[in-house]
Amino acid sequence: MLTALSVLITLQGPAAPLGYRLATSIRLAHGPGTAVAYLQLLEDKRLTDSVVAQIGENAWQFPRQECAPLCAALTADSARNAVLRLVSAKGIQLAALPLGSAIATLTTQRLRSDSETDYFATIALGGAYAHVYTTVVEVLDDTLADVADLDNSLHSTWRLAPSSSRGQDILEVYGLYGPPRNPPRDTVWTDSTFLTRHHFASGHWHTYTRALPGAWENDGVIPPRDSFP
Repeated sequence: MLTALSVLITLQGPAAPLGYRLATSIRLAHGPGTAVAYLQLLEDKRLTDSVVAQIGENAWQFPRQECAPLCAALTADSARNAVLRLVSAKGIQLAALPLGSAIATLTTQRLRSDSETDYFATIALGGAYAHVYTTVVEVLDDTLADVADLDNSLHSTWRLAPSSSRGQDILEVYGLYGPPRNPPRDTVWTDSTFLTRHHFASGHWHTYTRALPGAWENDGVIPPRDSFP
């Protein structure tokens, strides 16, 4: 079992599979004599650090002028989406999570009061309504366990806040306009704001949501902590 992990960010570990490059590798180390595994972020092998610097985090939806020929070539040949995977020291893939863009970042946070670490995989999608999506996962029993799927956009955002259990809560706000798709006939729907708190206690993650009238828009100021359930 992969518990009580200590984290070392390294470029070592098993090699990337065919067609990918190893963008980030995090060594998950136990005590002496126990198994070692790696959490790896894989990207298309053509997306070297210098290429990513040219493209920018929003990939090639709106490329910079100097990247136009390169972005066109990558788009024509369909750059592979990034993948987050858990792999053993022998190179055996234990779990994998495809991400929704070719370019991604992987960072770590301590959200729990115990020694476990949470991993934040983030992608950015450009366009008229740009989004920055972050998936929070934990490594549990040789699997990738989903903690939260977060969005930072015109109508949503999130932040971390001190938790009553001596860790950190994830606070998420989301504004919604109009009726949902295919609502029940008896649904009375108005613009709403949803405040969600992800809280770790008693060995498990718990999610609490409160709905408020009116649709929230992201002006850079998230509602105060006491607004959340």
